[in-house]
Amino acid sequence: SVLVADTKNINNSRMVKCAFMNVQAGDEPLGRLELVLYDDSVPKTVKNFVHFLQQPRTGQGYLNSIFHRIIRGFMAQGGDFVNGDGTGSTSIYGPSFEDENFLHRHDRPGILSMANSGKDTNGVQFFLTFRPTPHLDNKHVVFGHVDLTNPSSRAVLEALENVRTDRNDRPLTTIKIVECGLTAPLENRSAEQGDDENEIEIDEQGEEEPKQESQEHNPAEDEEIAEAEEEVEEEPPKTKAEALRLRMRKLKMKMNQARQLNKQEVLREGERLGSVEGAEKARRRQLLADKKSKDAEWKTRNSKALEMAAAHGLDGKHLVEQADLSLKKAMRKEEKAVARQFHIKDYHNPEGMHRNYERNIRSLAHAAGPLPQDAANAVETFDPTLSASDEAREREGARNLANEMKRRIEKQKKRRSRMEFEGEDVSYINQRNKRFNQKISRNFDKHTAEIRQNLERGTAL
Repeated sequence: SVLVADTKNINNSRMVKCAFMNVQAGDEPLGRLELVLYDDSVPKTVKNFVHFLQQPRTGQGYLNSIFHRIIRGFMAQGGDFVNGDGTGSTSIYGPSFEDENFLHRHDRPGILSMANSGKDTNGVQFFLTFRPTPHLDNKHVVFGHVDLTNPSSRAVLEALENVRTDRNDRPLTTIKIVECGLTAPLENRSAEQGDDENEIEIDEQGEEEPKQESQEHNPAEDEEIAEAEEEVEEEPPKTKAEALRLRMRKLKMKMNQARQLNKQEVLREGERLGSVEGAEKARRRQLLADKKSKDAEWKTRNSKALEMAAAHGLDGKHLVEQADLSLKKAMRKEEKAVARQFHIKDYHNPEGMHRNYERNIRSLAHAAGPLPQDAANAVETFDPTLSASDEAREREGARNLANEMKRRIEKQKKRRSRMEFEGEDVSYINQRNKRFNQKISRNFDKHTAEIRQNLERGTAL
């Protein structure tokens, strides 16, 4: 179940609502989630959520509704009591209502946020995060969080994350909200959560005086954020210039933290959507974005040098290039020039023979087909003196060798047909001219045979 408490100064908002939800997996109760709602900063969104939380009949509110989508390491989505599959939407303001504000961030596990299908499409669906998801900031309205100081809430959130799902992220076991509603505000809750407030306000500490570090901070999740937090804890600036420099440094650290978290989320989403292929696609997309960003930063940093070079008709790229990069490029260019001195067909020179060997090795994988799926065969070279005799394997190897030799012979024939004429009289300059001459011969050779014979004998008049 979920419980919302009256707490102060968490995420710069005072919580004034308390609610509970009892969650059940199949016939097994998971326990109670306790939620804290941000009624003072997002009252419209909280009012919509509380209305459906208090409906006593199934199909009219969250009672007996399910969590229809759960993604491990990301979030659990529920609240669709209309269709039960994530396509239903309604609200007390109409079919949907606009985004109220984006004052709160998805900066920790247990964030309660509105699910939507785009801008200003909020309804009844919500989701709970299992980890920080900064890529959702300014896209989804945060209106509460799970009280992780309560052991029951923490255990239920972990149980939700570990629920088995199918390929469409739908739980294999029905996860149902069997009881829900509001409770009375808890008194003195702020004092009990004193240590957690520091942990929650990671992003807010950059603009205030240093606070005591949280003792329950998770180093595995936020190691980089913790390191940045330690660097911020220093003496207050004495001048306005120092204050501006310190503020700029804190801003850059926050931007770097957001970039790192965003890259991790991109990779996780890629792995979830398309396994290895999706992760590789996401990685290439991220590399391309990083390259464009670096190129733009490089042009901005060297704008004056590039302008002066363009004015004098010079290549500005080489003027601003670092010495080590310039030397590396020159060395690679020289190595390629030395390697190209000897042709692949130069069998009497070691360099040419080695280039020919490397070319043949590159073509083997394509000629012989894919490697076997057996891990042992994929990494070990077959040695008949060490391995047991395998007639089927030897026959397959002989077939692959024959296919490779046949491919090389066919390739040589094609090259020879382009370079040699096999003893024919050459009366053409290219293939098009050759076909034209053949047409002329078919039509006129029988009429000019005597003339050609006289020309060959030297008896022509």
